[in-house]
Amino acid sequence: MRIVDLSIRNKLLLSAAALSLFSMIAVTLTGSLVMLSTASKDAENQARLMLSGYAGNVSSYVGEAIATVRSATAAVEGLIADGDRERSHIASIMERTVRSNGDLVGMTLALEPNVFNDDADHVGGLYEDEAGRFVPYFFRNQDGSIGIEKLIMTKEAGTEGWYDLPLAENRDLVTPPYIYPVAGEDVLMTTVSWVVNDPRGAAIGIGTSDLPLKELAARLNDYSPFGSGVVQVVSGDGLWVANRDPARMGAAVEDRQLTQVLAAAASAPAAERFGDRYLSAAPVSFPGVDETWFVVMDVPYSAMVAGAVSARNTMIGVSAVLLLVILAIVWFGAGALARPVVRLTEAMRKLAGGDTSVTAATGDRRDEIGDMGRAVETFRENAIERQRLEDIQAREAEARATRQARTEALIGDFRDSIRGVIGTVGDTITDLDRSAHELSESAQDSSARAQETASASSSATQSVQTVASAAEELFASIGEISRQVGGTTDIVHKATHETQAANDKVASLHAAASQIGEVVSMIEAIAQQTNLLALNATIESARAGEAGKGFAVVAAEVKQLAEQTSKATQEVTAHIGAIQGATDDAVSAIGIIAQVMQEVGGYTTSIASAVGQQEAATRDISKSVQDAAAGTGAVTQNMDYLNSAIGHTSEVADTVRTASEEMNRNAEILRREIDRFLTDVAAA
Repeated sequence: MRIVDLSIRNKLLLSAAALSLFSMIAVTLTGSLVMLSTASKDAENQARLMLSGYAGNVSSYVGEAIATVRSATAAVEGLIADGDRERSHIASIMERTVRSNGDLVGMTLALEPNVFNDDADHVGGLYEDEAGRFVPYFFRNQDGSIGIEKLIMTKEAGTEGWYDLPLAENRDLVTPPYIYPVAGEDVLMTTVSWVVNDPRGAAIGIGTSDLPLKELAARLNDYSPFGSGVVQVVSGDGLWVANRDPARMGAAVEDRQLTQVLAAAASAPAAERFGDRYLSAAPVSFPGVDETWFVVMDVPYSAMVAGAVSARNTMIGVSAVLLLVILAIVWFGAGALARPVVRLTEAMRKLAGGDTSVTAATGDRRDEIGDMGRAVETFRENAIERQRLEDIQAREAEARATRQARTEALIGDFRDSIRGVIGTVGDTITDLDRSAHELSESAQDSSARAQETASASSSATQSVQTVASAAEELFASIGEISRQVGGTTDIVHKATHETQAANDKVASLHAAASQIGEVVSMIEAIAQQTNLLALNATIESARAGEAGKGFAVVAAEVKQLAEQTSKATQEVTAHIGAIQGATDDAVSAIGIIAQVMQEVGGYTTSIASAVGQQEAATRDISKSVQDAAAGTGAVTQNMDYLNSAIGHTSEVADTVRTASEEMNRNAEILRREIDRFLTDVAAA
């Protein structure tokens, strides 16, 4: 089936469905791509900010241990510089430091052998080994008391990493994670080794603070970036410092993808996407040491863009619902437009078949359908009038036929009577027989032809007058229809122009809403940055202790203000989205109206063209009728000449009658018969 063969309703429905489906697919695909791209960029920016925050937390956690051991060793160096080499005093500093820092596993202050030339005096002491070397390790027991162990200072015991190397290089450092038994329990820890210098700057020992990594891992496990991600820490030499799997703690990293990202993050944060896996890493530096760790964030990429995917799915669902709503509106609207057109078409078909009982049934509508209904009503009235005139003409023709038959019968009777009279006087008017006979036949023939011509002339005159009247009425009706169709065309063109203007205004509103959305997005970004600055300020104030409390209050207020700003911008964004959705719906509806108005304009143009052709044809009919009227006038004039000829024939007959006195009786009889005949003809 061809599209042109479809009904108006189905054409409108098919066009609206195709246009709406194409528009919604285009908008949905474009919106999805834009949202996914924007969401991806926003998520990556957010991931960088989160990673920076996690790195700051790790640096702060280890930095506290560094600050602790640095303070303790500085105090020891102060005693030595003041000449106080009493070992109990040195040990007291370390013990008090461990007691006041509950986060530490323990602390060590190990001095070089015989550094004060008095090891022999302390053999077997509380803080010395069998050679009298000062190597105490202070740790916290489970009951909270402080325990003391004497360290075994050999490479086999593991002194190379935390003692031998920093002492030889006179350099402070942070060791890789390792397991060390404390109070009979294996503890995964890292050690901050701080060099103890004499007043001349020579390295004479190492002070350490042992930081448990289980607590750091627990803190990081509380973080769940994007709802399902994990935060982990890797040391500079590729060992797991913090991992959600306790079995991996202290083990080497074997993940090739992670190794690739760590290599890229050696000097600056780096990120890489592997399918649905998003890996990012940032270096973590510590104050006063050269070692660098890495904070790693492992997040499913789908979780990072879950909001955009959800919005895309919602957009698809809303688009499908809108498509169904538009199709329903077009279905009912097309039905409302098509039903009266179908009724008018059926009425015109019945009128064409001669049924004048039909009605347009358009009521008092003032639109194009109403105009079409009134035009159909005009056609019906013209058809009724035409039928009435045809009935009159039929009755007149029947009457003429009856009169003609009666006239012919009278003529026949008259002919018989004349023949009888002529037969009676035939013997006495032999000389005049031929002339009288010819005169009688001429008179009879002329009389018959005159009667027939008069009847035909009268009938033709009436028919021409009737046709002329009908042609004038039809010409006037077509002129009125042409005027109405012209006015309808102007109204349709004006409505189409106004619809286009409305469409342009709605498009301008949509553009303005988009510009407002961009400004709101900028405010949202500023609010997020402010929130991050407030978070950093809170961290810095926490480091500052009591001195930073006032600054922490201000930072909290700034953070609250940023959150309120972000919430407000989100609400404004939602309202702008609603405005944009409404303007999109208005643009689609106005576009459908403009298309319908263009089709109606085409119909009115076609009607105007057809009416113009009908008007020209009616003008030709009127001209032809006028020519016919002129012809009937000529026939009437000829009848005058014929009557004159018949009069001349009557004079000849009188001459013949005077020629024979013997014909008086028969002429009188003939006169009476002619009078009776004429009387009967007149009565007919």
